[in-house]
Amino acid sequence: MKPGTPAQIENLLEKVKASIGSEDYRFSSHATKRGEERFISYQDALYVLTNGFHEKKKTIFDSKYRTWKYAIRGKTADSLDTRVVVAFEKGMVIITVIRLIEKKIGK
Repeated sequence: MKPGTPAQIENLLEKVKASIGSEDYRFSSHATKRGEERFISYQDALYVLTNGFHEKKKTIFDSKYRTWKYAIRGKTADSLDTRVVVAFEKGMVIITVIRLIEKKIGK
């Protein structure tokens, strides 16, 4: 990690759940657009955030905005593998939503 880079949130999933519980979150226009394109509802995204796990290898530091973008991965209520990316400013911002599709090997 470069000097001056803020530390990551240690209790990330607790903070995510607390933000949802207190309704201290918002969907970015990008997340809304991607959700519509990928057929991922707000409820799907919140379900993944509430029940998923921190996908640390997909979490990145955004040097332009000087913030961490945390990847949370899980299944929707319909068992569809999904990743939701969030950041924290004044509250939690849902940056994007991604439907993950398993790649088939051999064909």
